[in-house]
Formats: sequence, structure tokens, C-alpha cells
Amino acid sequence: MVDSLRSEPTPELIERARNGDEKAFAELVRPYRARLFTLLLSELQHREDAEDAMQDLLFHTWNGLHGYTERGRFTAWLFTIAYRTVASERRAAGRSKRLPRIAPSEGVTSHAAPDQELMARELSSRIQDAIAELPARQRHVVLLRQTTDMTFAEIATATRQPLNTVLSHMRYALQKIRLATREHV
Repeated sequence: MVDSLRSEPTPELIERARNGDEKAFAELVRPYRARLFTLLLSELQHREDAEDAMQDLLFHTWNGLHGYTERGRFTAWLFTIAYRTVASERRAAGRSKRLPRIAPSEGVTSHAAPDQELMARELSSRIQDAIAELPARQRHVVLLRQTTDMTFAEIATATRQPLNTVLSHMRYALQKIRLATREHV
């Protein structure tokens, strides 16, 4: 989980954005943009598709602010829009379920020994491959949990599935990922 996602925006910032303040809107979504784009890219496979989906997501967020209520967390509401944007994009385009391998962050330096770094990269690659091979519903739960600080209850709401179903998807996904990475653990 990411600290920037743990702090919710202030009601005042949300209200300013809701009243049409574009600067407030930019400030409102700024802490989430990188995670949103990572989720979109992971799901849609192609950078151009993810960029288009990001524009759609921001449009729907801007237009949907009037319907946001402070009963739920803003983060969960925003990532629910992201999830539904992905679902809509996939339905419209009939996307492949195969996911690309996401490259590790550039410029990150490691203090690990070269052999440990190689093993870590291989393990990361196997995990990404295992996630890519998951059935769509299991993959959605894993990616939402991995890229956000959403609770399982919030993921259930976002995906319109019962909580126990979401928990089962996560459990089965983790079993498959563990099996795929067995020799590295």
C-alpha cells in the first residue's frame, strides 16, 4: 500500500473541484495518476489504450464528482471508476487477456549483490507472468489490491461481486502465483 493513497483529499478540495475549479481537480487526482495509469496499462496491455482510458477516466471523474458522496473513501470511488473504465474498454474492443510485462522502475538502484538482484528480477518476472495468466476476475482483484489501498469490501463494490467471491478470487490467485514461483520461495 502506498502512503499517498492512504490520505484522503479534504472535503474542501473535493467541493472546489465539484464547483468547476480545474486547478482543484488537478490537485485532487494528482496523487493517484501514476497508480491509475499502472492499473490501466496492466489491464489494457498497450500504452496508447491506457492513455486513452486515462482520458476517459478523468472525464468520467470530472463529470461524476457531483455524484460522489463522502460516505465512502474518495480513493475507492476513483479506482471503481478506473475498474469500470477498463471493463468498458475491454467490452468495446474485445481485448486479449494476455498482459504485458511491466518493466521495473527506471533509475532504481539496488544495493543487492548481482546474483541476488538477478534472482529478484527472475522472481518478479515469474510473478508478473503468473498474474498475466490468471482468469480475468482473479487478475482484477489482485491488480486492484496491488495498485490501490482498497479494502476487499471496496473491491467487491467496485467489481460488483459479493465480498466472499472477491476473497475467493484472491485466495485462488495467490495459490496460483505461489505455485508458479515455488522454486524461488
